[in-house]
Amino acid sequence: MPGDKNAPPVPALDELDQGIMDALRADGRATNSAIAEALSVTEGTVRQRARKLLDSGVFRITGSANPEIMPEHQVCVLGLKVDESKRLEQRAREVAALPEVQSVAIVTGRYDLLVEVLVPSNHGLIGFLSGSLARVSGIASSETFLFLKTFDKWI
Repeated sequence: MPGDKNAPPVPALDELDQGIMDALRADGRATNSAIAEALSVTEGTVRQRARKLLDSGVFRITGSANPEIMPEHQVCVLGLKVDESKRLEQRAREVAALPEVQSVAIVTGRYDLLVEVLVPSNHGLIGFLSGSLARVSGIASSETFLFLKTFDKWI
């Protein structure tokens, strides 16, 4: 991950790297050969560049599901305030490690953290708030926003 002391150095990105990432974002199953042909480079060049992007933590390839076809699950965002600003990154990492958490962002404004979670139904949300999240010390307050309908949202 960028910023991680143990991660390989982050390469400078150029137009070719961007083209490879764009192609893989559009279709994570695209072959190196197909990407190479589209970008007018060799398959070996795409393979090496893609490996460097993946190994450095600049890019990753994942599978995503449409939450609209998962009626037994609830997607929501929580706005969290932490009790001590000096522990902001530590709290963000602790929250990010919870199994229900999809993403965490340190933000400006009314909250310190915005947290996206996926839980099994509203009962799962109660369990997350009173169980998993409650075990993270230093959370001063939270506000929950339920996703009622999403558009072009993948988890």
